[in-house]
Amino acid sequence: MKRALLGAALALGALYPLRTDGTRDAPAVEELHDMIQALQANTFAEISRLRERCEDGC
Repeated sequence: MKRALLGAALALGALYPLRTDGTRDAPAVEELHDMIQALQANTFAEISRLRERCEDGC
């Protein structure tokens, strides 16, 4: 899970050059940005669920 978060963070960082140099149009970059943020949010939620389950007894 932590690797997934790292990958998402790296992917978000890779979007900025695409936005600034015009390789992709702004709506396409925003769509990718939103998808990556959703993946991050889902991963954080899953990590939280796993931690709660372990606190209750793994």
